[in-house]
Amino acid sequence: TGAIELEQQLQPDLPPLLADADKLGQVLLNLIVNAQQALMSVDPPRRIRIESGFDAERVWLRVADSGR
Repeated sequence: TGAIELEQQLQPDLPPLLADADKLGQVLLNLIVNAQQALMSVDPPRRIRIESGFDAERVWLRVADSGR
């Protein structure tokens, strides 16, 4: 099947961020679509992992997949 498992490790208490929500949403969508396309050429299990967090200097978002 083409099933993809989605793993989320999202920091629940991110600090406020001054950014364009629509642009951030579009970037995230593009990363997820790219990951989904990469996973279609590999055998299961197929996984996409989305993580967010922050440190003293930045807020970050990471998208990773189990493809090549």
